[in-house]
Amino acid sequence: MDWADLWPPFGLALRCGPIELHPVRFDELPRLIELIDGGIIADDVPNYPMTSPFGLGGYTVAEQRDSLQYWWSTWANLRPADWVIPMTVLRDGAPVGVQEIAGHDFPTLRSASTGSWLAVAHQGRGTGTLMRQAIAMFAFDHLGARELMSGAFHDNARSLAVSRKVGYRENGRKLLARGTGEVDEEIRVRLLPEWLVRPGHALEVDGLEPLLEFLEIGR
Repeated sequence: MDWADLWPPFGLALRCGPIELHPVRFDELPRLIELIDGGIIADDVPNYPMTSPFGLGGYTVAEQRDSLQYWWSTWANLRPADWVIPMTVLRDGAPVGVQEIAGHDFPTLRSASTGSWLAVAHQGRGTGTLMRQAIAMFAFDHLGARELMSGAFHDNARSLAVSRKVGYRENGRKLLARGTGEVDEEIRVRLLPEWLVRPGHALEVDGLEPLLEFLEIGR
């Protein structure tokens, strides 16, 4: 017996060209903390682009522990009606970031939301676009999602450009607090299956059927 037998999400793995995504694993957490500490916000991003405060004036031990508790909470609170699955993104076998997908009442609504971060040292190679394309293909082709939602602050040109490359379209705006406490405008974006710009790589999926059963998703 292994972790995947006990907790089916841990058996999930997505492969698309040079990248692999799988739910964050316990032994990867120190490396993910190191990646965040090394920087995930490019110098040309004009204002703090995230809703969480880590990285402001240094990634403190308390903030690192908050990150650990958040990842642990996604395991503990995962259930069919409400789930968040953060996935470690590996390129050529090395962790480079996290791609998250979340669903609320997904068996009924078939709507999910996504968010991601990528270490600065690994930006500019197409990885950010590919990991978002991969999670979209997984959601549409294997989970049966009808739509994906995401968003970025209005001045986060990098994130919004990647969203457009993947096929997302603007879907309204709302006020949201940055990690600094400043309230600003977020651009919401929406992706439908027919809008998705697919990559030149096929998506390979392992561990799908146990996950679908676990989340009570019928296809």
